Amino acid sequence: MAKSKYLLSNKKKKRKIILFIVCLLVYTLLMGYIILNFVGYCNLYNEQYSVLSFIDSTKLLFTPTGFTLPFDFQETMRLMEQIWYVHLTFFLLLLLLFIRRKKDDFHGVEHGSAGWASEKDKSLFTDDTGIPCGDGFYISIGADSKGKDVKK
Repeated sequence: MAKSKYLLSNKKKKRKIILFIVCLLVYTLLMGYIILNFVGYCNLYNEQYSVLSFIDSTKLLFTPTGFTLPFDFQETMRLMEQIWYVHLTFFLLLLLLFIRRKKDDFHGVEHGSAGWASEKDKSLFTDDTGIPCGDGFYISIGADSKGKDVKK
C-alpha cells in the first residue's frame, strides 16, 4: 500500500526537536541547582559528600534561605561529571519519548473521508440501490469485496 498523503508534516518534527532541547535545558538547570545546593550545604555544615548529606540538603532546596553564596563551581562540575549515568539515562528516556513513531498514519485526519478513492473505485460503489454512505456514494447490499453485485 502506498504511503498516506496525510502523514504528519515536518512542522511537527521541528516542534518536537525544540521541545526536546527545552526539556534538556530545564533538566540541566534543575540538576545544576540541586548539586549547587548540595555543595553549598556540605560547605556550610562542613559535612562529607554522602547520600545522607544529599538527602539532608534537599530540605533546603525550595526555601528562600536555602541557596547560599559563595559556592564552588569546580566542585559542582566535578560532581555533575561523576553522576554521568543519571544524565545519560535521562537523555535516553527523553529521546525515546520524542522519537517513538505513532502507528496511525491517519492521525488528525477526519474519518470517513473518501479522498483516498480513485474515480474507478468510486464508480464501483455507485449503483443507487444500496446503502447510502455519502453524496452519490452507495454500497450494494449484495456486493463482493470488489464492489460487483454477486446476485447478477
